[in-house]
Parts: sequence; structure tokens; C-alpha cells
Amino acid sequence: EISIQRPGSPKNDGYAFIIFPDPQFCNSFLMNITKVSINNCQMAIHRYPQPAIPPKEPHSHIISCSGSKFLKLKNIEKFQDFTIHTPNKTYLLSSKILSGSSPVIAKQVSAYPFNFEFTLTAEGNYDEVFDSLYGAPLQITDENCMFILEVASKLEIPDLIAAAGSVCYESLTFENVLETLQSLESKGINYNYI
Repeated sequence: EISIQRPGSPKNDGYAFIIFPDPQFCNSFLMNITKVSINNCQMAIHRYPQPAIPPKEPHSHIISCSGSKFLKLKNIEKFQDFTIHTPNKTYLLSSKILSGSSPVIAKQVSAYPFNFEFTLTAEGNYDEVFDSLYGAPLQITDENCMFILEVASKLEIPDLIAAAGSVCYESLTFENVLETLQSLESKGINYNYI
């Protein structure tokens, strides 16, 4: 497989990259051929150094419109007027705090004067997500980004959809993009990031 880079930048101008399916083929080629001619231009042949792949850092994001000082309100009973049911737990949270970040909760709070309830079915760590709504930083990784994207889509939290979507985007390839799109669409999850 030979890729000749288009002229235009000092970094790429005049370079051609040859990819071999097996390192042994590359070694044999380099032992036998040291120069090649393209359009009467002599080119030297060298092994291209493989760049080191830096370790992936988890992304941290704060999505709350409230400062971290609101975290202390999370466990004060008089503020816990919104119930969210998840597969493993029931959360009592503040509708005033949540509605600042979530339009769907703001709509429910204005439509119904008491007993707000909401059900979420995705499997994952809701503690981190709800803490982030109160102002705690949320770490989004390759492992939890799809769960966070699903929860953010159901709660309609634009900042969190964008943050989780950008991490999910990193794992997209030409091979898996259609499968990912169909999976998100079937669950009613926001797929704009694709």
C-alpha cells in the first residue's frame, strides 16, 4: 500500500509512505532496495519511525450551572423534591438544582406542582452523574461515555451530551459507525455527535 502525500506543507511535501502487511517484508525490502525513482526524481528509502502513542487521559467536565457549594444541598431533605428511579436505586434530588441543567426536568417541575418522578433504565454509575449536576467534576472515559450519553440524552442535558459525545466520537471508525448509529437510534439516544 503506497500513499504519496500531496504537496503543500513542508512536513509532507515530497514524501511517500509504503505500508507492508508484515514487518519481515519491510526488512527484506530495505535490505535490497535503498533508492527509488519517481518521475525521474531519486528518492532515498528509510524506515519510518513509529510514533509513541501517549496514554489516554480521562476527560473531566463540570456540567452544572451551580457551583460546587451546592453539593452540600444534595442531602438536605427539604430540597429533595424530585425522585429519579434507576435499575438499582432510587435517588431523591433537588428539582431546583437539576432543572437548571436539564430542560426536561424544568418542564416537569413547571407542569406538575408536586411529586416529580422520572425513570432511567441505563446500567451504570448514576452517583457520579448526579454529583456532577450539583457541581462536582465528572470523569468521562471510553468505558462510561455511552452510559453517560444515554443518561444525558434522556434528561436532555446539552452540555453533558456534547461532552460524552466527544469522548464517544474518539472510538468511531469507518467499520463501526453504522452499527453505533443504529444502536443509539434504537434506544432513543442523542446521536448528533456522529
